[in-house]
Amino acid sequence: MASLTEQRAAVKFCFLLDKNADETVLMLKTAYKDDAMGKTRVYEWFARFKNDDMSIDDKPRSGRRSTARNDENVEKIQELVLIDRRQTIDQLSEISGLSWSSMGNEFDHYTRQNEWQAPKGSNLHFKRLSKLNY
Repeated sequence: MASLTEQRAAVKFCFLLDKNADETVLMLKTAYKDDAMGKTRVYEWFARFKNDDMSIDDKPRSGRRSTARNDENVEKIQELVLIDRRQTIDQLSEISGLSWSSMGNEFDHYTRQNEWQAPKGSNLHFKRLSKLNY
């Protein structure tokens, strides 16, 4: 799969060659097949370039950074589970300081990747929130 930065550079190259956005979309589809950037995204990049913003890097975004998935947190979670495998996601979240959803995402990610499995007999499960019960 081609990186987004590579495709953005290709879009910028086409823009500098005075190609229009439609021609650029066709070229990207030819070169990158199913991994090609979408038509809307190409038009957005053309608009940026027309406004003299020639950087192909993402603009900084406001809001909270994603910090949950790092080696330190993974080790912390594994240690907590090995200490007491009967803890729930809620309990682990409270102890570790990670949000409930971050904990759930970590378990989901690592069990899918088979890099880490919950110990047999563990009580790791998601408690359905009352507001989600329909």
